[in-house]
Amino acid sequence: MTSRLCLPGVVPDRLLDVQATYARQLVQGGARREDALARTQAEISGRLPTLLQVDPRLTVLRRVLDRALTSADSGELDGDEGCTWSCEEALLGPPVGRPHTIWGMMANYPQRRHDAASSVSPAPASPPEGYPRRNAQGCLKAPSSLAGPHDNLIYPNLSRQVDPEMELGVVIRSRARNPGLDSAMKAVAGYVGFCDAGARDVSALDNNRIDRAKGFDTFRGRANRWGG
Repeated sequence: MTSRLCLPGVVPDRLLDVQATYARQLVQGGARREDALARTQAEISGRLPTLLQVDPRLTVLRRVLDRALTSADSGELDGDEGCTWSCEEALLGPPVGRPHTIWGMMANYPQRRHDAASSVSPAPASPPEGYPRRNAQGCLKAPSSLAGPHDNLIYPNLSRQVDPEMELGVVIRSRARNPGLDSAMKAVAGYVGFCDAGARDVSALDNNRIDRAKGFDTFRGRANRWGG
């Protein structure tokens, strides 16, 4: 099935096809259908990463959504098969599409004491005196590791120790290199919750490197809808 950019929650039990809806709105405004389709292709990409590069603030998408919400409230979109898709679980992919780069960060928090109290005590804002801070670590994950919110986590035959963890993902809207503290958030489009999996025994085989261990298919899976 062709990848389409869709929005949930506009029409009950349906997904709103953003491109089809925008073309429909343009035709309703008096545009010829051929011109409306061409303008839609130029202004709204079906891939979120590309759309964010062209329109970092998603201004066109927000405008389409506002009009669509009005149409939905009036019942205009009820039963409109041209602008909506079934909300079947099998049809839902990751809400961020297929980004070019996925960077995973870990150990970007103070090291905690390995004693009985650490299992019930919150992590301190800074490590206690005498306990060194862990160096931040990271790895690149393959785009193929992304999966939809209802997809299964596939265990590779090579591994017998797969550990899934719930994490928070940050969706970057535009290229940013060495941003300062006062400008870094301008590059953020929104956030997404996801299940981040890693094969610890594969990491051990790779001299404790984690790129392969965290890059298997579906290992950045079950990504839920994202919020801006």
